[in-house]
Amino acid sequence: MIISVCCSVDLYIIINKFWVQYSEGKFGFSVQQRIWQAKKDCKRFAYKVG
Repeated sequence: MIISVCCSVDLYIIINKFWVQYSEGKFGFSVQQRIWQAKKDCKRFAYKVG
């Protein structure tokens, strides 16, 4: 069975929720978005998120 690469927004939200929860707020799509919005500099962003 082939799983579509374009996952639904709901799956993205669920993955992010668990990622943030189990990393104690250190990792997740929303965490990276917040860092990017604060820095808006590719080098600083890459250094911050690894």
